[in-house]
Amino acid sequence: FSKIFQLTSERIKIPASIVTMSSAPIESLKDVLVGIDEYTISEKSEKKIRNGSELDENLTSQLNFIIKSKLWFGVKQISDCFDKMIVDNGIIWVKEIHANTTISSLPGNPVFYYWIAYFGDNPTGYLIS
Repeated sequence: FSKIFQLTSERIKIPASIVTMSSAPIESLKDVLVGIDEYTISEKSEKKIRNGSELDENLTSQLNFIIKSKLWFGVKQISDCFDKMIVDNGIIWVKEIHANTTISSLPGNPVFYYWIAYFGDNPTGYLIS
């Protein structure tokens, strides 16, 4: 992963608040990202995470990136994500989304991760590539 799309507004077609505060998972990256129209979007997985032991090395690295970027309210370490006093119900979600193309002039087949957590019934999500 290299970007949090909330922070790269030049790639957002719609207001960033729709991307970062959406309570529903992103259904179509084509509605959100500039330059993604030539890709086929497919969802690989969606995971509800209730404790840190459910995270592999890649997801742990992404979650640490979100935490270090201070993007989730009051979350200072991974264990805070599972503290019901900080994150609603102590649960976070991540969805893996693939963008594939057969057009050789386009860059690779990016994989996106959409992370979401609730804080006082308010969803906060981030799209990472």
